[in-house]
Amino acid sequence: MFANPVTTAVLSLSAMARRFLAAILYEIQQKEDVEAVLLHKVSSRLHKLLTMIAVDSERGAVDTEAATGEGVVDATEVEDMCLLLVQRLEAMSILAKRTGKALPMVEFQFQAVSLGALDAEELAIALLKVEDDDTVREFLERGSPHLCPETGRNIN
Repeated sequence: MFANPVTTAVLSLSAMARRFLAAILYEIQQKEDVEAVLLHKVSSRLHKLLTMIAVDSERGAVDTEAATGEGVVDATEVEDMCLLLVQRLEAMSILAKRTGKALPMVEFQFQAVSLGALDAEELAIALLKVEDDDTVREFLERGSPHLCPETGRNIN
């Protein structure tokens, strides 16, 4: 199916980890020639995505349990999840942390992440291959206009 073992690993990730990667991918694709994105921006984007999923799952009634499978998710919980997912995905070579060597304990708002062994297009294709939620698929496709035309939904 995929030659790159890291791509195969992406296919077996949890829905939350894939949605976190989708948020990173979206942020990377918003600017040309960007290799790393700030984790606090990714966290904010993920929180918006989870909210969209929750709203779409109940046609306007927010059901955060449907979005995450874990109950209510606030911005602080999303930040904590992001920190844990960065560690996990970094160990799998899917992500790389970008911090200055002089500042090993950088505050959350200044931490940056980049893609590890995959480029943005490979990651987008892998995520779209396994994603079954229409909201997330649309989110991925809007961030990757070359994969699908714009649908007109505002996710900013």
